[in-house]
Amino acid sequence: MRKAIKDQAMRLAAAIRETGKREIEYRIGVFGLELADGSRPPAHMLQRIQHLSIRSETVCQWSEANSARRDCKLVYSARDGAYYFGEYRWLDNNGLRCDVVYYQAPKHLEPRIRSLQAIKET
Repeated sequence: MRKAIKDQAMRLAAAIRETGKREIEYRIGVFGLELADGSRPPAHMLQRIQHLSIRSETVCQWSEANSARRDCKLVYSARDGAYYFGEYRWLDNNGLRCDVVYYQAPKHLEPRIRSLQAIKET
């Protein structure tokens, strides 16, 4: 059963990634959070990062072990009433640096995500 859930989640993640609708993108580094351009995130963006990474409900999470290790998760944000796919790409073997991207799931995929959530809860 777990493999079926992970396979379905990975297919959904691929479909969400293809839309290219990046909600937020940042890097966790040795010296804290930074944006893709190397600057520090403003306060409103820090709140958004906190909301998506900590204060959202995890629907499903998994790891992908390939040339670049990735941790992935589908989350539900009650504040937005929307689903997101979060992708953490580890840049080193010590777990100190990673690139993080959150994609907003398109509305037409939400029923499939909810069905995955229902399977997980049973």
